[in-house]
Amino acid sequence: MKALDKDRNRRYETAAALARDIQRYLDGDRVEAAAPSTAYILRKAAVKYRVPLGIAGAFTVLLIAAAVVSTVEAVRARQAQQESEAVNSFLQNDLLAQATADSQAAWNTRPEPDIKVRTVLDRAAQSVGAKFGAQPLVEAAVRSTIGQSYYGLGLYSPAREQFNRALELRRRLQGENHPETLKTLGWLGIDAGALGDFKAARALSQQALAGKRRVLGPEHPDTLHEMANLARAMIKLADYEAAEILCLQAIEAQL
Repeated sequence: MKALDKDRNRRYETAAALARDIQRYLDGDRVEAAAPSTAYILRKAAVKYRVPLGIAGAFTVLLIAAAVVSTVEAVRARQAQQESEAVNSFLQNDLLAQATADSQAAWNTRPEPDIKVRTVLDRAAQSVGAKFGAQPLVEAAVRSTIGQSYYGLGLYSPAREQFNRALELRRRLQGENHPETLKTLGWLGIDAGALGDFKAARALSQQALAGKRRVLGPEHPDTLHEMANLARAMIKLADYEAAEILCLQAIEAQL
């Protein structure tokens, strides 16, 4: 210790100097008795300013977390935009364009002025895999759109094929709990009900509803829509009590 150092020049000059060093120690400041190494100075500063340093550290962590979230959201938004643009382009250039005379005409055929929507959809469905093989999420979005178009025409079996493929892609690339995965799962349930397989419709809708409640929340429009889908399947299976409870829950969630 400095007070007992054999070298007179390194001792405290007075009792007051010793008292000041003791007070520095109590205040968390650097004392003269210790060698002023960098590690010692940093350690003392960390102890003395631990509260503001802790706040600054927490704030830094929050800033980093916010930056990460912003980046992820930006990527998701860009991805959604790309999917939307691809679907619009596909509808215009691969579906609607088939109805034009230029697209139908060949040297040995005549255009079909009354070409059927089913024909257009079938042709489009056959080309999706080749066209978007390198863009699987875009392929999933396009297949879901084609599936909904088939469903709207009452063509439930080909609709199921498209929904199944879209769901497979979504699960592999985005996981079970992604909103788009859950949405596609819900469409499969609706389609199963249209095909008369109400047990499958109930199972698929229950799975979709559990995921939507967990990911989107109980009051989200997609969640409420899935509750209605499940209630319809339950009514078809004569499970009226469960369907009534589900309908009441959906009503309460909207109040």
